[in-house]
Amino acid sequence: MNRLSRRANWGPSHHKARLSTAQVDALRDAYERGEGGYRCLGHRFDIPWTSVRSICQYRNRCRG
Repeated sequence: MNRLSRRANWGPSHHKARLSTAQVDALRDAYERGEGGYRCLGHRFDIPWTSVRSICQYRNRCRG
């Protein structure tokens, strides 16, 4: 059995999720358009800059 197939919740349905799928897409789009760096976007979306970095580099929320 695959490790990912055993996970019950991921993305916006996870109990610790702070962003919706639409917000993740908006965050990635804003970063790709150059609207700010990790820290600036972190303040805008009210999440840590390290989370912004992970999302923009597709380390987190890869499927969301």
